[in-house]
Amino acid sequence: MTGGRAWSSRAQTVIGVVAVVVILLASGASAGIPREIAYQGRLTDTGGTPLAGDHSVTFSLHSAESGGNLLWSEAKTVTADSDGVFTTILGSMTPIEISFAEPRWLAITVDGHPLSPRREIVSVASAFNALDADSLGGAAASSYSLTGHSHSFLDAPGGSPGQVLIADANANVGIGTQTPAYRLHVETSASSSGTRAIYGLASHAGTGRQLCGVYGETRSTDVDNPGSGVFGWANAQTGRGEGVTGESAAETGTGVYGWAYHTSGINYGVYAKTSSSNGFAGYFVGSKNFFDGKIGIGSQYPTARLDIYGTTGYNQVRMETSFTPTGTADARGSTGDVAWDDSYIYIKTSGGWKRAALSTW
Repeated sequence: MTGGRAWSSRAQTVIGVVAVVVILLASGASAGIPREIAYQGRLTDTGGTPLAGDHSVTFSLHSAESGGNLLWSEAKTVTADSDGVFTTILGSMTPIEISFAEPRWLAITVDGHPLSPRREIVSVASAFNALDADSLGGAAASSYSLTGHSHSFLDAPGGSPGQVLIADANANVGIGTQTPAYRLHVETSASSSGTRAIYGLASHAGTGRQLCGVYGETRSTDVDNPGSGVFGWANAQTGRGEGVTGESAAETGTGVYGWAYHTSGINYGVYAKTSSSNGFAGYFVGSKNFFDGKIGIGSQYPTARLDIYGTTGYNQVRMETSFTPTGTADARGSTGDVAWDDSYIYIKTSGGWKRAALSTW
């Protein structure tokens, strides 16, 4: 005690119960809550006699029980009643813009006489529930955006790499690109084997063609410029890029499957085109290739199982390798095979090889 004045136990009790609850609320996310503390104390002399009237009081908050850093202070005049009790609002003159995430100690000076010791600001049990107003999932409220706040990009966890997903003013979304040109634009710069910009997996072990890793659909009705459910484009000018690649590891699987299921009109299960005079619209490698129905070469309207149309008439069918059977009984070949050499045309029949002589004119 100094100068005949005492800091009563009642003041200590009140600050422990009332002040801390208000502090926790005041440090919440709402900007409308005042940064103030309701405080009540009682002043007496050494004999316990109340000290009524006006008194000059300085309140301050510190980072340690003694010494430490001065974090906040406010000087004001308080008026004690006949019982020495006074009530005031800390922060009414100087807002308390400090964090209470760490221990804080309150010091009081009355009429120029400091009271000792400082008192730690502590919480009552029910006040712990107020911590939920200051955090979410353990993170500070400042870590979250306010209602109505928006970003046009999204960083990876930890911030690196940054802006991995972009949304522009045209509602285009980019992954791996900051300038998306489509509703969903995905790019990858990785050059290692097996890199995929988009990966689709239908992992269910069920049956049916509706189990799709990637599914595309178009509702375009334009005949001259039809839409594409799935479009692949390898735009590199060198190398052997593949616009669309299909693979199957199943014993009876299908790498690429196309089905035009409308029962009328001219439609295409699979349509292939090349602009190069040396290119291949279709390239098939394997022991067998099967075509059901009529096949047209140079003709869009085949009327036979194999219908070939050419403009010159002499370069429509060509067998470049000659073959000469040893005789009718030669076991090589199968019924229906056709062969040639410089002297004969040969046909394998059910009775063996037959030939017709060639002559000049």
